[in-house]
Amino acid sequence: MNEDQQYSPRTFLVNNETQPLNELRKRVRQILQEAGQVPPESFFLIEFGPGSEERRFTDLDQEIDLHENQRFAAVYRGSTPVS
Repeated sequence: MNEDQQYSPRTFLVNNETQPLNELRKRVRQILQEAGQVPPESFFLIEFGPGSEERRFTDLDQEIDLHENQRFAAVYRGSTPVS
């Protein structure tokens, strides 16, 4: 690597926030916790794939194979209070 090149850690996204890709396989629960979505029981994940493809992960113990630049949204399971 020369002076002009900088190391860029591999990452994926949860709610458009960068998360480090330090493991290639994680449980849904771990992804939510590391992204600050706690308690994880209150959330599920949606993965945005190529085109308009979406996958929903509701089982917190399900393992997901991760790859660089993968995109997820953490979705709250409950109702949102209205004032």
